[in-house]
Amino acid sequence: EDDSEDEDFDLLPEEKEPTLGSGFIEEEPTEKQLEAFGRWKQEAQDSLEAGDVKTSLERLTEVIEGGGGSALMLTKRGELLLKERRPLAAIQDCSAALQLNPDLGKAYRVRGIAHRKLGKYKVAKSDLAQAQNLDFDEGVSFIEKFVSEKVRLEERRRKRQKTQ
Repeated sequence: EDDSEDEDFDLLPEEKEPTLGSGFIEEEPTEKQLEAFGRWKQEAQDSLEAGDVKTSLERLTEVIEGGGGSALMLTKRGELLLKERRPLAAIQDCSAALQLNPDLGKAYRVRGIAHRKLGKYKVAKSDLAQAQNLDFDEGVSFIEKFVSEKVRLEERRRKRQKTQ
C-alpha cells in the first residue's frame, strides 16, 4: 500500500506561542465592567467583519481575561486561533469551554478539527462524532469521514507491524 496516498497535506505544526489564559467568569460584574465587556465584544465583532482576526482575538482575550467570558466566547476565540494556525491554543480554549458547557457542539467541532490538523486522528474522530451528535453539520461530515479513514489506516498499519 502506497503511503503517499494517505498523506495529509493539511497538517499544522504545534505552535511555539504560549497558549492563552482561559480567564474566569465574574459572577457579579460592575456596571463599568459590563460596559467594557460590551465595547470589547463589539470591537471584536467589528474587527472580524473587517477581516482583522488579530484585533478580534485581542478583544476577545480582553473580555475573557477580564471575567466576561463564556463557553461560546472561548469557542469563538478557539476558532479564530485555529484560523491563525494555533491548534494547541484552540484545543485549550475549546476544552475550557466544554468544562463550562459540556453540550456545546461547536466546541467539540473546533477541537476535533484542531486535533485533526495536528494529526491526532483518533482524538479528532471522537470529538467530531460528539459534535455531530450534538449539532449535525453537513460540512463536518466530510472531515469526519476523512478522519475515520485515517484512523482505519493507522489501525491497519499497526496490525501489520505487529505481525512482522
